[in-house]
Amino acid sequence: MLTGDQYLTISKTLPEYSGLSTRTLERRAAEGCFSVFKLGGKRVVRKSDFDEWVNTQLQEPPKQDMKSILRSISDRVLSGQGAA
Repeated sequence: MLTGDQYLTISKTLPEYSGLSTRTLERRAAEGCFSVFKLGGKRVVRKSDFDEWVNTQLQEPPKQDMKSILRSISDRVLSGQGAA
């Protein structure tokens, strides 16, 4: 099980690394999003497993060309909805 990979504690180093709360991380682990191991009495997550899960959650925003953006703004302004 131990490899050259880093292990992050779910209660301290993983929240610091990810910016997510311990509660959120515990919930995601319970949902099976990533594996949690007991190591020396501490609950740890393999950093590479966590990073892999995060990458599956990232969504690239839809790409729009400038012409369609300007058309959308123009349509809203002309219809009285404003550009917001």
